[in-house]
Amino acid sequence: MEVEIKPTGLFIWKSLGWGREIIAAGSRWRVGNGSKIRIYKDRWIPRPTTFRPLSPPIGDENALVSHLITPSGGWNIEKIRNNFSVEDVEAVLSIPLSRSSWKDSIIWHYDQKGIYTVKNGYWVGRSQNSDPESSGEGGVASIINAFWKGLWKIPIPGKIKLFMWRACNDFLPTNLCLAKQKIPIDLKCPLCKCKDETILHTL
Repeated sequence: MEVEIKPTGLFIWKSLGWGREIIAAGSRWRVGNGSKIRIYKDRWIPRPTTFRPLSPPIGDENALVSHLITPSGGWNIEKIRNNFSVEDVEAVLSIPLSRSSWKDSIIWHYDQKGIYTVKNGYWVGRSQNSDPESSGEGGVASIINAFWKGLWKIPIPGKIKLFMWRACNDFLPTNLCLAKQKIPIDLKCPLCKCKDETILHTL
């Protein structure tokens, strides 16, 4: 979805545009079989903030990461060393591959499980000094504070406001949140039994 964020646009649209930029800034590909990831154009190297190779393209700029993987499912070390700088070689070879050749997927880099949360999104925004109001002050903090102030003024029951606040701050007792508190528990959702029970999955 492409939405133009105009200087005179509504606050909510500016905030959504900023949020989209933050998610894009912290997201990258997790390499599976490499068939969907372009070596030089996509974000797949586990190295912020570009997540792309430092080395200039050699040959086809649209070459896929799958070209760097052997038929047995491992990295083609010789090809990688011949086409990348020392820094890139180390970064690429640090990426684990699965023998089962799972599919490539988009993940949030700043979480061990690759899951985006408002909390670490806020951290990334602060570290990059992102601000949807280019002429304003306070950056990310001012946007978040304004959002919560607006929420508290909405004429809805307080328990709903509290629930929204807890959900946005990872304070709901989902299996994933409990596991982060070192509580031994199965991460799978007890209802679907397929995906981890994150706050987003629960909602």
